[in-house]
Amino acid sequence: MAYPDGSPAAPLHRAGGPRLCGHALPALTALSQEFAARGITSRVEEDGPDQCHLLVPQQGRRDFCYGVRIEARPAPAFNPLEAAHNHDPEARIFEPITYFADGRAGYDIQYLTRDELSADVLRQYERYLVLSQDEGQDLLSSAPEHTQPTQGE
Repeated sequence: MAYPDGSPAAPLHRAGGPRLCGHALPALTALSQEFAARGITSRVEEDGPDQCHLLVPQQGRRDFCYGVRIEARPAPAFNPLEAAHNHDPEARIFEPITYFADGRAGYDIQYLTRDELSADVLRQYERYLVLSQDEGQDLLSSAPEHTQPTQGE
């Protein structure tokens, strides 16, 4: 399996699991560098081999956080015969899922190219800026952030 730009994608793994490299970490790092060039303080933090996030600190508001973590789930059996006889219970599918400081449910980004991922981060950042300037959203934007991403949403 490959991304449209030709780089490899491997959502199905057996034992061990993947390392979060691919497009997420390089895309977030490039965006952080671009933010710095435009005078916006940001940093990319890698929280182990399966999770990283871009953080843009905000004074008096919840920080903007766009994170990506690897979530594992059992590989599906596509028919009853496979499920009964040949299905490997150790087979897992590992998917890169987004997470946010406000606790919103994340979504699968495994098929986004690096450019599409960068555009998605910028779209979420723009959404964050609009909401943080709306007086009706003060409670949401000033509430403490979720320190741990919620699993399975």
